[in-house]
Amino acid sequence: MGLHANIGLALKSRSLTAKDKVDQYATKLVQELNLPGLAVTAGALNDDGVFQSWSAGYGYANTEAQLPVTVDTSFWIASITKTILAVAVMRAVETDIL
Repeated sequence: MGLHANIGLALKSRSLTAKDKVDQYATKLVQELNLPGLAVTAGALNDDGVFQSWSAGYGYANTEAQLPVTVDTSFWIASITKTILAVAVMRAVETDIL
């Protein structure tokens, strides 16, 4: 089972908070995929049914200077936004939204 599938299993565990589970998963992802850095924003309903969100940085924004990733780190994503938009449009077409 791939790492991306493990997050669903991890979130089913009741022993940790959702934030702790995402934190553990992101840390594992950075280590196992040898990523220089990663920023994550996630959210979940708390026990009172209130949606809470949080953000965190993992690894380094600059490995040479050992500058950590923070919630304010900007990542260069180049032309990937075109692909993301194309997939979103096609999914909307497939589900008759468009």
